[in-house]
Amino acid sequence: MGHTINEGIGGNVIGVLRSAASDLSALILVSLTFQAMAKAGSLARKGSCNPRACINRLLLLVFIFVGGLWMSFQAVLAEPVGVRATRTNDYGRVVFVWRTPVDHDLFTDGRRVTIRFGRPFEASYQRVLGALKTYISRVAPGVDGRSVTFVLKNDFDAYSFDSGRSIILEIAESVPPKAEPESRQSETSLALVRRQVAAQEAASGILPKIRIRVGIHSEYTRVVFDFRNPVEYSAQVNKGIVRVKFEQAVDLKTAPINRNPPKFLGQIRAATIENSTEVEMTIPVSSKIRHFISGPKVVVDIRRPIGSAEIARLPSESQASSEVLKSIGPSTGSEVKKVEKFIPSGEKTTRPVNSKSKAEDSALPGKPVALRPVSQAAYLQNKEGEKVSSMSSAKPQDFVDSKPRDLGDLASPRPLKNSGSVASKPVDPGKPASEEPPNSTDSESATPPKPVDSATGVKLRFDWNEPVAAAVFRRLGFVWVIFNKPTKIDTNALVNAGGGIIRSIDQVQAPNGTVLRFKTKKKVNPSLALEGASWIMEFKRQALKPTNPVEVKAQPKATSGARIFLPVPEPGSPVGITDPLVGDNLVVVPVISLGHGVAEAFEYPELEVLKSAQGIVVRTKIDDLRVKSLPEGVELTSKAKLAISPVSDEAAASAKVAALKPVEKLLDLESWEVEEIKDFNSRKQELQTDLAGSRGSQREEQRMDMVRFYFANGFHVEALGILARLQGVRPQIAEEPEFRLIRGAVNYFLDRVPDAARDLSHTSLDNNEEANFWRAAAIAKSGDLLVAAAELRRTGGITRSYPKALMMPMGALVAEAATELGDIETAREFIDALIKAEPTDHEKALLNFINGKTLDIGGDVDGAITQWDDVLLSSNRPVRVQAAVARMDLLLKLKRVKPAEAIVEFEKLRFAWRGDDFEFRLLRRLGGLYLDEGLFRKGLEALRQAATYFKDKDTAKEVKEQMAEEFSRLYLREGADAMRAVTAIAVYREFKELTPSGARGDEMIRKLADRLADVDLLEQAAEILEGQVRFRLSGPLKAEVGARLAVIYLLARQFNRAVSALIATNEPGLNAGLETQRRHLLARALMGMGRDDDAVDILKRDKRPDADILRAEIFWKSGDWARASNALKRVAKASGAKKGELVNEFQAERVLNYAISLALSGNERGLARLRSDLGSAMERTSLRDAFRLVTAPTAQGLISPSSVTARVKLAENFKTFLGDYKKRLKERGLSSLTEQTAKANNASVGQSQGG
Repeated sequence: MGHTINEGIGGNVIGVLRSAASDLSALILVSLTFQAMAKAGSLARKGSCNPRACINRLLLLVFIFVGGLWMSFQAVLAEPVGVRATRTNDYGRVVFVWRTPVDHDLFTDGRRVTIRFGRPFEASYQRVLGALKTYISRVAPGVDGRSVTFVLKNDFDAYSFDSGRSIILEIAESVPPKAEPESRQSETSLALVRRQVAAQEAASGILPKIRIRVGIHSEYTRVVFDFRNPVEYSAQVNKGIVRVKFEQAVDLKTAPINRNPPKFLGQIRAATIENSTEVEMTIPVSSKIRHFISGPKVVVDIRRPIGSAEIARLPSESQASSEVLKSIGPSTGSEVKKVEKFIPSGEKTTRPVNSKSKAEDSALPGKPVALRPVSQAAYLQNKEGEKVSSMSSAKPQDFVDSKPRDLGDLASPRPLKNSGSVASKPVDPGKPASEEPPNSTDSESATPPKPVDSATGVKLRFDWNEPVAAAVFRRLGFVWVIFNKPTKIDTNALVNAGGGIIRSIDQVQAPNGTVLRFKTKKKVNPSLALEGASWIMEFKRQALKPTNPVEVKAQPKATSGARIFLPVPEPGSPVGITDPLVGDNLVVVPVISLGHGVAEAFEYPELEVLKSAQGIVVRTKIDDLRVKSLPEGVELTSKAKLAISPVSDEAAASAKVAALKPVEKLLDLESWEVEEIKDFNSRKQELQTDLAGSRGSQREEQRMDMVRFYFANGFHVEALGILARLQGVRPQIAEEPEFRLIRGAVNYFLDRVPDAARDLSHTSLDNNEEANFWRAAAIAKSGDLLVAAAELRRTGGITRSYPKALMMPMGALVAEAATELGDIETAREFIDALIKAEPTDHEKALLNFINGKTLDIGGDVDGAITQWDDVLLSSNRPVRVQAAVARMDLLLKLKRVKPAEAIVEFEKLRFAWRGDDFEFRLLRRLGGLYLDEGLFRKGLEALRQAATYFKDKDTAKEVKEQMAEEFSRLYLREGADAMRAVTAIAVYREFKELTPSGARGDEMIRKLADRLADVDLLEQAAEILEGQVRFRLSGPLKAEVGARLAVIYLLARQFNRAVSALIATNEPGLNAGLETQRRHLLARALMGMGRDDDAVDILKRDKRPDADILRAEIFWKSGDWARASNALKRVAKASGAKKGELVNEFQAERVLNYAISLALSGNERGLARLRSDLGSAMERTSLRDAFRLVTAPTAQGLISPSSVTARVKLAENFKTFLGDYKKRLKERGLSSLTEQTAKANNASVGQSQGG
């Protein structure tokens, strides 16, 4: 027996010391300890001492040795520290991951860098040498056990810092200080091109287009606002209405989401107010949101509703406005607009009022206008029940409009004072605006205006509380300015601010609009700009023309009947007016989008479309002409058929493209195009002959001719080769705009986007519209079509004059950009024009694919699917795979295919086209589908491939964040419960690098360990807890998880590992409950190792019930029934069982165990007393038969054989300490077994009271 005990103790101590000691001397001392213990065991076997005395001496000797060793080796005991190494383009990084924070110092000596820590440690540096071989030649751990020296390969800089429990050392090349580079050089070429295009859009009054993406997950729906640069924002939710405010004026694309809202999201609307954008979304009232920033993007997660799934409804715009106004303060009532004089460049201007009220974009479609004389009825009902307004010609200045959508009371524009501005009081509604005197209390209004140079001009600013549509046109010597929202204007103040170039202003009263008629000096016209919701008009000597001409299309065979259609984005409600000079009726459709007007007048028998700089102006010649604003444009119809003739497709397409023609071109390529290959070879030979015979400066021009020829006919590699030769001969040619533009375009076609961006961002191309077009094309090629879409559409007319080899791909790009903006009319016009140019089968497939997108946007989903089916039969593989994805996505949205079927098809497409943005998007799509279907491993694997294969993409970080979020949801929100336990641990092992740091990661490991222990996968549960206690935890939480680990080892009967786990996690500062529980677990582990005396000694002063159960178990196992019964008596008493009172099942178990021990010890007197005290109470429990058998009195000292057998069997069912743990594990889970509160220690008492 002594020998067995020696081996058990020696093995355990050596195991502990081996893990603690870190050098050879410690191992030698451990060996000496083992020899001493073996010698003591030998004495015991020879009988030199009593066995029990030998054992006691041996234990004392061992503990003395262990204490001495611990004190001797405390200085060299090394804490295991994880070391990671990474390298970027600029520096190498070494990360030391400690269990708890540690001090450190850094010392450099030439090429030797030493980092010294406050505690001894041990680490492996193999990965450091592999990852940082560029920087480090050798690693030398210090002899003190607290430091490490890195020998560098060059004179690098080294610096260190701490981050929580990690110490980070960074090594970088020593770079001499340089002058600050110019801003253009400091940006990447593509970023510079983006900035240039954005500047051009801003100059054109085009707000940045921001895509809204939606990701659907089982527990939440994610809404991502794809900002390109960081933006400040705020978000709140109230009664199912989510309000997000961005501190930037942008154009948010809400239409696609409103067409097909995802789950947990109802409607979404946005409005731009001043320099900010406000968004409203409806969600279930019981849903919560989470919002955060991911790079420049803003993310809003809408959680699954915890109660009713009914989605809230958006408030009316008037309610929305009033709610926002309440939060800002009361409105001051009707106020005049701000008047701002022109300030020469360099002088300070006053900022506009930051109006905060919110309402929906007013440019939503209005009702049709019926132009015919009527009586007093201002509004009539048509056959469809629409309210329509009528025009009366009885009063020259009266006009009416179709009833606008109910947008509620809008805050009026308000005046602002600034240099040269005049503010006045609101106009009396009862008087004509032009007769209202200026505010006499305002000293500035009394000052005669100073003359203003008409070449310099004056600026008038009209501030609104929401986006308002405008129209501007000149007629019969007057400039008309019309807004589709009513307010009162102090026209005298405007005239005073005009400085003489504005001679008079009349305001014509209108119920649904603001109509101003300006009389100006000769040739003085306004130019327009938008700043948030404010219209700025600069009056000076200039032409009045639109920057984005609108096409006037006669459609005699339209589905709805003969009509004239003007495709224009964001048309407002029509406003009817009567020109007082002529007396004819005009219908004006203001437009929000800047610069959209009609460049040339069009006259028809029933109407005339007048020229305008902004908006649509129609002069009616009949009474029943109807003007209607639609989402995609303005429609002119009549009850009688309009007498219009058809226009050929070629003419219509040519007119459309011509309308978009930019101001200036650099490239003249038409004359270089050839149609047949034989003509190409002949022309090439002629050019080569001319080049061979050229000399001097002529040779450069001949080479440029060759470049133009190759480029115009699609031979881009050849063109690039000659361009390289040109630059080699004369480097200065690279500063010339044509050279840069052609080389940038050639690189664009060769998919060399960074090189293309580098050329196209050159300063020589600034302020050139053709260059702006190619800059936008480069942005689109980089994968961000939406960013480039507006500029591509604006400058797309440049493709009209391009040779076919350029017109086809670039015209198709413009059409696709238009679909991205929802402008299906423009897209179809470009497609039609390109179809007439006889495209090849490859090119036709691309056009059909884009046309399918227009059909989808227009609501013809079956037409879109049919169109894409045709594309799938083409030989154009890149377009074919895009059509396959678009088709499958649409079928999924229509629920005509199941997600599992879509997954199969998408998996096939992975091998159809690889290596570019298509594969990246496809992997993300696949990952999302797999996750939605509960195939978590495949979903995470697809996302990991996307993040790994395309790590240089800007959106790769989003994919990593999505993986981390899904991984957390899987293991923190019970998602893993749907998987088999073995699958759950397999997925965790494969993707454990996604485990979040801190408390969330610890909670994830806890839940997974609970799950594994619940299905008896104890080894796997122990594995993840081992990693947690070694690398993640410290302090009381480490001790708690260590106790949990010990329970698993005890249940697996690995008692020595349970002891090791408890020793390794012994932390200071534990509360009494956890300290006691760990002591009980250690005692049970020692019992399992056969060290009963050690276990009893540990429990010597412990009077708790669990300690008595452990003691009873030890005595029971050894057959010491008397001592067992003493312990079990205390257990029964602690359970709450009392004489004369009822007992519950838990108490009955404790009483029965006590009775068995009395019976086996032969204590008949004790049995009789127990029978007397609790017999009647036990008769009412399920254990009554067993209790009756055990406590039955013996007859004349004889016990029947059957009674003995039954009693022995009952003894075998004794409820042990681990038995209780197993029961609690099944009922409440692993984590419930180890709590840091005193409540855990009183669990048994709590059970007795709750039974």
